[in-house]
Amino acid sequence: MSAVIQSKTEKDSRVEAAISHWAPRFVANGVPLADFQEVTASVSRWEDWCAAWSARAAVHEEMGNKALPHLDPPGERVAIPYEGKQLYGNLRKPTGKPSNTASVAKPPVVVMCMGLDSAKEEMDDYENRFLARGLATLAFDGPGQGEAEYDFALCPEYEKPVKAVFDFLETRADVDSARAGIWGVSLGGYYAPRAAAFERRIRACVALSGPFQRSADFTGRPQMNVEAFRVRSKSALARRTSRARSTSSRARKTASPRTLKARSSPPRSRAPACSR
Repeated sequence: MSAVIQSKTEKDSRVEAAISHWAPRFVANGVPLADFQEVTASVSRWEDWCAAWSARAAVHEEMGNKALPHLDPPGERVAIPYEGKQLYGNLRKPTGKPSNTASVAKPPVVVMCMGLDSAKEEMDDYENRFLARGLATLAFDGPGQGEAEYDFALCPEYEKPVKAVFDFLETRADVDSARAGIWGVSLGGYYAPRAAAFERRIRACVALSGPFQRSADFTGRPQMNVEAFRVRSKSALARRTSRARSTSSRARKTASPRTLKARSSPPRSRAPACSR
């Protein structure tokens, strides 16, 4: 009997790995601790992980769509045409007037690129740092990310979706698309400088903890990361696409000012100068 009870309570090693690796990040990026504990406690098999989180996410999705216009500053859900379908983003504009900003009537804008397994809804903390400085933010889910995961595969040629985003910005009268920069975190820290190497409308670039030089495989990386990469790139083997995502070969082609950062502490109140 005890063996039966034990088999029912044991968790799949992949579930244990996901809980171990993702708990701090989930909570730090806005998932209520109670939700994380309740959902993960209910999941023993890896095959049930997505269904359990999807059910909980549906509750928050409904509330989030209602709450977005009531954020401070408010957010706007936008649809960006891309390859016959759409990419979705959250556009936010500063409402105050920082002492170092002449006007926010038509503010400069920061395009925000997600990581391998992150989504635009996680960007509140980073958005607020830009918004406080008088910069608008447009966090979007690119191919293979967030809402676009099922319509598109991850692609190394991230200048393609970024071009679509900048085309979209040019249709907006409430932001200054001529003063637009790009920011990316984790895998987005590769995507941002990659896009800046090709998209000449990008005026500045920040890469936060992105991969600079990929190895031929994922040796030493958590299995969850490897599987996420393989599935979202729609590849049979992750190693076939890993080396296509290196910043080193593209950095010298980037014309805009750029900063490559890897830091564990919050940035200082004063924005650092960009470096070429």
